Amino acid sequence: MSGTRQVSVNTDTMRPGMNSFTDVGNHLTSAYDTLYDAAQRFYGCWGADSTGEQFAAGYLPSAEQVLGGLQTAGHAVLSVIGNIRTMIQGYTDTETNNTLASSGFGDQDARSSDTAPVDVRPSRS
Repeated sequence: MSGTRQVSVNTDTMRPGMNSFTDVGNHLTSAYDTLYDAAQRFYGCWGADSTGEQFAAGYLPSAEQVLGGLQTAGHAVLSVIGNIRTMIQGYTDTETNNTLASSGFGDQDARSSDTAPVDVRPSRS
């Protein structure tokens, strides 16, 4: 068919790589938890005098920024991995459905492969 573009996704190759990214997300989340716990334990150790208040004025905004950034990074990595897993499952399901649907047509080979081609032609409205 002219004008047809096809996307192939090798889901078998993608799956193992996701474990490393999941590890990174989990390490970031664990680092956040550890740092947050430490920050809570030491909160206020600078005292309530003018020197302590001056220290807190400089320290607290930076500490909150670091904690927030670390938490956001961990959640972002894990969210991306979740989305990739969903995408892989979608491609796999599409390939399975296409294989099953086409198994009764002519001499087409209905066996599954490790790639899931998806037709990306715009739909006619």
